[in-house]
Amino acid sequence: MALLLMFAVIDLGRFYFVRETLENAIRQAGRYAVTGQSTPPMSRVSSIEAVAATNAVGLDTTAITVSSSAVGSGIWSNNWAGAPGDNVKISLTTTIGFFTPGIGRYFGASQSNTFTLSVTFRNENFPVSLEN
Repeated sequence: MALLLMFAVIDLGRFYFVRETLENAIRQAGRYAVTGQSTPPMSRVSSIEAVAATNAVGLDTTAITVSSSAVGSGIWSNNWAGAPGDNVKISLTTTIGFFTPGIGRYFGASQSNTFTLSVTFRNENFPVSLEN
C-alpha cells in the first residue's frame, strides 16, 4: 500500500511539472512571437515552435499550433504568426502516462492524461519585412 501511495505522489508531482513546463514554454514562445523575430533560415512559425520546444525540455512538442488573427476579425489563420498589431495564439498539447498501476484506467482507453495549454498575445509594431 505504501508503494502504491508513493507512486501516486510521484504521478502528481510529474503532472504538476508537466503543466508548469508547458506554461513556461508557451509563454516564452509567445514573448518571442510578438517581437516579429525569426531565426534564419527558419520561418517565424518554425522559430516560434523551436522556442517552445527548447523551453519544454523532455516533453513531446510535436502538437503545437501557431495561428494569427487580425484584431477584431475573429478569423484565425493557422501556421501564420501575423502582422504587426495582429493577435497571435500558440497552443501546445502533450500526453503523459502514469507510473501508478491501475490509475490509468480512470483516464479512458489511452490510460494517459493530455495537457493542452494556449496563450494569446498581440504582436508589437515590428517592421513588416519581418512578417512570417
